[in-house]
Amino acid sequence: MKNFIKSAVYMLMAIAFIACNGSKTTENHISTSEKDENFLEVTDDQFQSSNMKLGDLQLLSFFGVTLLTMFIVDIFKIYFSSRLKEKLDNKVLSIIGILIGGLMIFFGVAICLKDIQL
Repeated sequence: MKNFIKSAVYMLMAIAFIACNGSKTTENHISTSEKDENFLEVTDDQFQSSNMKLGDLQLLSFFGVTLLTMFIVDIFKIYFSSRLKEKLDNKVLSIIGILIGGLMIFFGVAICLKDIQL
């Protein structure tokens, strides 16, 4: 458990470092097709011009609350999974597996065929 917490803290520190010290070069001349493909991408200029100027304590508290929230949600998942385990048997689990597999196949085919015009 100690190694898990240490790994989680290192990962959060790496994410914070990457978010704060990302590449400073941006390409201003982007074609229309590239803009359409990257419409969700946030450039460094947009990130720096936003109101997200957090101090060290605020950043630490933000990541601390995020980590605490994830921990609490995991505790709830463990609690409710043990209560749900009593109600599930092999027949119900196999039906759920078949339904989930069918949904994955359906949506996979739908994603593959969405660009094909009939």
